Amino acid sequence: MALETKIFLCCPIIKHLLPFFCVCFFTQIEAEMKLACVLAMASQALAAECNGKSKPGPPNLEAVITDKPKFVRQVANGKLYTVGTGDDEMDVMHVWGTPFEMGQAQGLLNPKKLESFITEVYSYMETQIIAKAANNTFLAWVAKTGLTAALDASFEQTKDFIQPYVMQELEGMANVTDVSLVDIRNVLLFH
Repeated sequence: MALETKIFLCCPIIKHLLPFFCVCFFTQIEAEMKLACVLAMASQALAAECNGKSKPGPPNLEAVITDKPKFVRQVANGKLYTVGTGDDEMDVMHVWGTPFEMGQAQGLLNPKKLESFITEVYSYMETQIIAKAANNTFLAWVAKTGLTAALDASFEQTKDFIQPYVMQELEGMANVTDVSLVDIRNVLLFH
């Protein structure tokens, strides 16, 4: 049976900042997975509101990439593929198991990209905060107090609303990479 793949962007993300994409893929090979929405390196990190001005619209139902996925590697609870070519190449992960195991698979499949992603997002947020702090009292407080302290305070205010499986997945990522759970949590839960 031939592999048919269609890649759809599920959320708008600044490509130069985020090397991973939330994609959905259809495959005939894995019949039990008629539709699998894959969080390619936890792209829930940035939703459509990354600059505060985005307006959600209808989902894109047109295929963005129709290339056959290229298998890269496999770990106990996940497989890494690439699709596209050149500047349009992106990673697609298929992970399974408990939330903790899925987080571990994501961290093991692409640890360097996860680490650089966290670092780049922190840097981007700091740059944006400093650039806008002069005209915003809250951002001025964040610039003075520090981004990590502000994100920690945000987490403390919202942690009762975060489902346990989300934290378990983040813990899995931190367990197998050199990135702290606090840094992963602060970046991936920030919105």
